[in-house]
Amino acid sequence: MRLTMTTYTEEIDGQEILEPIEIDTVKKYIGYRPNAGEDDALIGRSITTARSRLEDRLGRAIVRRQFVTRAYISPPNNIIQLRPPLRNVLSVVGVDAGGNEIEITRYNFRPDDGACVFVDVDASVRSFIVTYESGYDDAPPNIKSAIMMLCKAEYERSTDDVIGQLRNELKRYWKENI
Repeated sequence: MRLTMTTYTEEIDGQEILEPIEIDTVKKYIGYRPNAGEDDALIGRSITTARSRLEDRLGRAIVRRQFVTRAYISPPNNIIQLRPPLRNVLSVVGVDAGGNEIEITRYNFRPDDGACVFVDVDASVRSFIVTYESGYDDAPPNIKSAIMMLCKAEYERSTDDVIGQLRNELKRYWKENI
């Protein structure tokens, strides 16, 4: 008999996220002209999008924040995989077959890349709800570089698109009017 585990992880809403790179750092990296503060919001969204894309691809939390994972498993497979790098487990709740929630106090976890919670419960528990913190306090340099590269690619692509559109419009104008 093969045991399966289904997990659903979601970020807790309403958390303030401090991005791992400042807007001025990205401006300098992409070659953005100095003192052009009118596009700070656009570049800020680009940083957020790049970080989010990396988190999805890597399966890791880059910015430290809280998550909730709901795991539907059958004992004795009481190991719950969480989003790395795990920093702290805030609570573990078990749910029995009748839908009753039971606070689990007998558990331990491996922080950082292990990102597992080991729970010690009886066979009546069918699912778990784990609230935890994950992410870096200061993102590693290679992740910061990847975010800047993604921002630069987006910036250059948007610039190329504008130039391409202008080129087509100028060609059309040239043919029609000159």
